[in-house]
Amino acid sequence: MNNPDKNQQIQKLPELTPEMMEEEYEIERRRIAFLDSALASLQDSQREKLMSNLLQLAAETIQGLNQKLSKTQEILLPPTGRIQIRLQIMNAEEAKWHDGRENRRIAAATASRATNTISLLNHLALAPKEVIRRMVTHECLHLSFPFATKKESPIRKTVRLEYPPECHQEEEWVRRMEERLCGRVNHFLAWEIAVEKSGPNWRDTYYQLKKSPSMLQDNDYSN
Repeated sequence: MNNPDKNQQIQKLPELTPEMMEEEYEIERRRIAFLDSALASLQDSQREKLMSNLLQLAAETIQGLNQKLSKTQEILLPPTGRIQIRLQIMNAEEAKWHDGRENRRIAAATASRATNTISLLNHLALAPKEVIRRMVTHECLHLSFPFATKKESPIRKTVRLEYPPECHQEEEWVRRMEERLCGRVNHFLAWEIAVEKSGPNWRDTYYQLKKSPSMLQDNDYSN
């Protein structure tokens, strides 16, 4: 995450040495610590308002997405015409243990089919609205995947490198639908890098990064 060409870094992930991986973990650790500190520095009323706004924007995103999905032939929703989804906010420590085991990386959002719950990292309360909308959309699509009229699709290189084979079709479907709904700009990656590079002055960096071709989600289907 230490430069705008992280998409290329991700594609080369299997080639990273243990030392390079530790550097990536340290970069993330510093970003998490900075955002934790930024939230802790707020007054309780300010923090509560931010969390309330985060949940409200997430709920509005889900409502709009349900309406869009109900009109597509690529997904067959339940008889109610929508998927009932619960929302909750997690802190970094909870995100570290989100799937019942300790993870080296901190997930910004997760989805649980067992409970139809989307968990959002509290740091997202500080993020631009388009970042929040995209993260919520991505997790909603994971919950929608069991209802999709699935077809076998070519798998992009980053999905093949980042996920085990049994997850390839789902992640590919989710990313394709996400791009149709939100465009190809990887808003969350741009925000991560902006925070890492510029700290409290991340906004100008973020808006510059959004215009960079390196922030487009990967669509490389080569072997």
